[in-house]
Amino acid sequence: MTCIVAIVHQGAVYVGGDSAASTDVAVETRRNAKVFNNGDYLFGYTGSIRVGQQLEYSEAVQPLPEGTDLVRHLVVHLVPLLQKLAGKEGIDELIVAHGDRLCKIA
Repeated sequence: MTCIVAIVHQGAVYVGGDSAASTDVAVETRRNAKVFNNGDYLFGYTGSIRVGQQLEYSEAVQPLPEGTDLVRHLVVHLVPLLQKLAGKEGIDELIVAHGDRLCKIA
């Protein structure tokens, strides 16, 4: 089970997460981050480590153009990218921070 927490406080976004990978019978500590930056975004994810790493290192994450609504941009550009990266695996939940905004994609 993964724990990702996020809060907006005094105009800043803080995101943190655990470092465990687990199955029904085992838990191991991982070095790869479940919270990371890609461009102007801060991401925190649950689910597939492979999908998280693909998002972390993807060069297809598009910056938010000046004057563009963040939610619209995520729906039009980021969600299709996630679907492409994740394929059948899907992504469980994703926290996305940009500037002082915080969004959840489930």
